[in-house]
Amino acid sequence: MKSGKRKLIPAIIIFLLGLIITVIGALFKIQHWPYGNEILIFGNLLEILG
Repeated sequence: MKSGKRKLIPAIIIFLLGLIITVIGALFKIQHWPYGNEILIFGNLLEILG
């Protein structure tokens, strides 16, 4: 049971990091700041990886 939880924790951390980056990318898009698309794509790829 413990080994299953150990494998799940890094995936959750990667997913949450991607989620935070995606929200930051959305803020960049709303404010029309540069690199908003790239940040959104990177965040979504991290979510998929997680």
